[in-house]
This record gives sequence, structure tokens and C-alpha cells, in this order.
Amino acid sequence: MRKTIQVFIVLKSVKRAFYFCLLSIIAPLYGIVDNRFRDPALNNKVFIVHDPEACTTFEGQLFVETAKHSFGCDQRTGLFELSSPYKLRQLDQALLASGRIEQSLIPSYWLGVLTEGRYVMSGHLQTQGFGFHFRQQYASHWELGVRGEILHANSRLTLIKDQAFDTGLGGQGNQNELTLLQESIHKALDLCPALWSDTVFGDMELYTRLFAHKNYAYKCRFIDAGLSFGIILPAAPARDIFNPASIPLGGNRHWGCFVDADLDAVLRYDMRAGFYLRVQKRFSRVDRLRVAQSGEPSMYGSVIGNFKVDPGVTVMFSPYFIQEGLREGFGIRIAYMGVKHFSDSFSDRRSDQSIEVNFDALKEESKWGKDYVTLSFLYDFAYGRVEHYFEPVIALTVDAPVDFWATERAAKTFGIAFALEMNY
Repeated sequence: MRKTIQVFIVLKSVKRAFYFCLLSIIAPLYGIVDNRFRDPALNNKVFIVHDPEACTTFEGQLFVETAKHSFGCDQRTGLFELSSPYKLRQLDQALLASGRIEQSLIPSYWLGVLTEGRYVMSGHLQTQGFGFHFRQQYASHWELGVRGEILHANSRLTLIKDQAFDTGLGGQGNQNELTLLQESIHKALDLCPALWSDTVFGDMELYTRLFAHKNYAYKCRFIDAGLSFGIILPAAPARDIFNPASIPLGGNRHWGCFVDADLDAVLRYDMRAGFYLRVQKRFSRVDRLRVAQSGEPSMYGSVIGNFKVDPGVTVMFSPYFIQEGLREGFGIRIAYMGVKHFSDSFSDRRSDQSIEVNFDALKEESKWGKDYVTLSFLYDFAYGRVEHYFEPVIALTVDAPVDFWATERAAKTFGIAFALEMNY
């Protein structure tokens, strides 16, 4: 009998280790907290089941994201208007300064009309995918975890002429000539049409968490406090610098690390509160980038080369409140998330540096911030019981960007997710 029990325990441990390794291999994990285009609230745990007998937790979610506008430095609201404005005259000057062309592409009789020649960089971003979070406890105060996603994304960038500029162009003939001029400028910049679509793995997060549980302390029924240390594996592809509509879906191929502090407190039988605090840093690497030479937008930069990028630190803070038992297993979760990314550093690694570039604007534009509010509707299939054995908690979550203290140069990305958590 004793041998049978020992064999069962060994098989159970091997099974758990196998599942952990399998999920680590097939499931790319997402580190989207430091991406200005994505919804960082998708990284949040919707609910945490505290079961004294369970050692394994699985959380999965289906999600969609959509964005059409951004929070800029002024009144511009185009999705891609996070840097300098798009002007044909300025692009032409950048081509001349970078040596891509020997003479201006703009006819002399157009120079007066194109003194400004400004366009609004409108656009649209959509993503759909599946994300998950897998945790395995290996000791009374230690566990390992992974987070991940696989997603499909598509975006488009539409250039809309400024109204004053459009009025000064005159007839349809001038409009057609302007279109041909714009195409020739984009061709000289080695750019393809601004439509982009891809199905990718997200960046991977692997972490170890040290935690402590305490019953009936500090006027709470139960407290779960943890400190996590993790690494970010850059599984998501880098941005396509030859497609202006392309965006990075992770950290643009930069490895990273993070420290995560979390607290979940059961205030009373049906009321919970807590917070997450994360400090994250991506490591420097040499990237092949487009860099502006004459103040043009970075996605239309005229200089292409190898540049060393040292990403700034990202800080995230997210408090939340959960009210259970509104009607049997139904409950709600209300949360806030603030994300602040500090400026990146750049240095030139080109073999030929005869064409000078200025990193001041690029460094300033690399700073951004986001504020989010989240509302989740929960249902706990094991409500009222201490043990959860495969009975899930499900949630429908809506994330909305708001303009509070952190918001700066970030996309207004809305997210909707249907999540599930199981313990066993």
C-alpha cells in the first residue's frame, strides 16, 4: 500500500512538471506593460482563489483590443501622432539631407503650396487573442509561474490632408499630382503601403514568487502577500521599419527583467482588496531603426541604420477592490492601473556616421504614460466553499483608458476580455 502511494505521488509530481514545461514551450507569454499601443490591464489577475489544498492555478482569457486615437502632447488625436507631424515638404528636405535624393522631388511651382503641407496621421489598431497565466506551488512559500498570449493584430495608417492645405490645392488635377508626389517620396524612403497584419506570439514572462499567508491579521480574514522576480523573453517580433503602420506587439525584441509586489486581502467574507506594484527594465541592444533627420515622424525617418537602444524603466501600480456575493456567486471587480515609462537612451552604432542624426526629439518622444480603469463582472462556481477543485471563477472585463496623472503619448486602447481561473 505504501509503495502504491509513493508511486502515485511521484507520478503526480512528474505530471505537474510535464504540464509546466509543456506550457512554457508552447505558450508565449506576454509582457505588454511597457507597450504604449497595447492594453496593459490585460496583465492583471482578475481573481485569486485561495485554496489550502490546491497547488496549481491556471488562468486563461480571450481578449480583443481596439484603438483609433491617442493621447498626444497637444490636441492631435491620431493613433500614430505620438511624434512629429507629417509634412511633405519636411519629408522632401529629409531625403535631401540624408543623401537619398540629389534634387527635390517637389516641383518649383508647388513649393509655395507645400510650405506646410500637413497631414493628420489617422489610424486603427485591432488585436484578438488568447492569454493565460499558469502558477505551480513547489513549497509552502514558493511557486513558479508563466504568463502568455498568442494573438492576431492588424493596423492601418491613413493620411488625411489638413483642411486648409486641402482647400489650397485647387482642382482634381492637382490632387492627382499630389498623390503621385506623395508616392514618389514614400518610394524614396523605401516604404510600403501602410497596411499591416500579423499573427504572433507575445513576449514571454517567467517568474518565481515568494509569498506568505496569514489568517486573521490586521483586521483582515486572510492576507496573501508576495514578491516576484522574473525575466521577459522577447518572443514577439520587432516592428517592421519598412511599413509605417507596423507596431511592436511586445518590447521590440529586448530582453528584460521585473520585480513584482502584490497583496490580496480578504477584508471580510465577501469583500476583498489589494494592489500590484511592478518595476520593469528592458536591457539594451543594437536595433535597426528609422531615425528622423529633419524633424519628420519617426516611422517616416529618412536615416536607417544600427542604433543602440537602452529602454527606460517602466513603473506600474494597480489597486483593486472586489465585492462578491451580490447574488450567490456573482460579484464585481473595480481596478485602476497607472503605467509610467521613462525616456530611453540612444547611441549611434552605424559604420558610416557621415550623416548626422539628433536623438533629442527621439529621446523625448520615448517617454509615455497610461491610466486605465477596469470593471469586471465575476461568477464563482464554488462560492461559499473554501475548497475549489476545478470549479472555475469566470469574469467579463472591460478596460478603458482615462486621462489622469500618468497619461502622455500613448494610444487610447480599449480592451475586453473573458477570463477563467481554476485551482487544482
